[in-house]
Amino acid sequence: MACITGFEGEDIVFRMDDGSSKSIPKTLCDFVPQVGMEVEIREEGGRFTLVPRSPQRKMEEPGHAVPLQRGGLKRTAKERIHGNILKLLPLSLCSILPMLCSAWSPFLGWLAALFLIPCIELGCVHIYLALFDQKRWSLDLLSEGFKPYWRCVGLAFLRILYICLWGCLFIIPGIVKSISYSQALYIFAEHPDMEPGEAISASRKMMQGHKWEFFLFALSFLGWFLLSLLTCGILLVYVAPYWQEAQVAFYRSLGRRQK
Repeated sequence: MACITGFEGEDIVFRMDDGSSKSIPKTLCDFVPQVGMEVEIREEGGRFTLVPRSPQRKMEEPGHAVPLQRGGLKRTAKERIHGNILKLLPLSLCSILPMLCSAWSPFLGWLAALFLIPCIELGCVHIYLALFDQKRWSLDLLSEGFKPYWRCVGLAFLRILYICLWGCLFIIPGIVKSISYSQALYIFAEHPDMEPGEAISASRKMMQGHKWEFFLFALSFLGWFLLSLLTCGILLVYVAPYWQEAQVAFYRSLGRRQK
């Protein structure tokens, strides 16, 4: 077993069980772990597979309730966006696009919400996933959101439809379902051949046992969003990418724990 102690340039630094240190280039690892994570290092063909230390409770069953450390996820998100705020500025501006469309015309806002904004959001997800995985990225990845155009629009339509239908029963069921479907866009981004219904079902299964954790996770950003309102949206330049990357951290952490 080894523990990740930090990063030096493009290398991951590990502390081995015998007290020695070991460095491995990020590009040779199957994923970039968080600082403090304990892993088993397996080498094959010059590549390294990092296997997270298995918790005592079994993880094979989808939806098994495992506590997610909000502080660690938020720290990782801050590390990823550090030094990239200006590069991510166009994505931050995209976050206020729905409000601008709705302010100009409610009808235009609905059209944009169904036929334009979902594809932009999907393109942003591609960028935030690449940023989190520490891969090369550029704003050109925004175009990835328009490639599966009708499936992306279909996914947005189904999510809105299901949430509205559940919301008609009462506010709380609508909130619960919106959380249940919260991972659908990330799943769809990595599996663009999926049908919209399949992505929603996969998100629902993924969030089994974790909806309350996601609610508390989202609630921890309430102060940031209030500050953004007080600054007339100026603080969104930082808060928007921070929140988006933190959601990716939640998605990645949840996915690893369910493997």
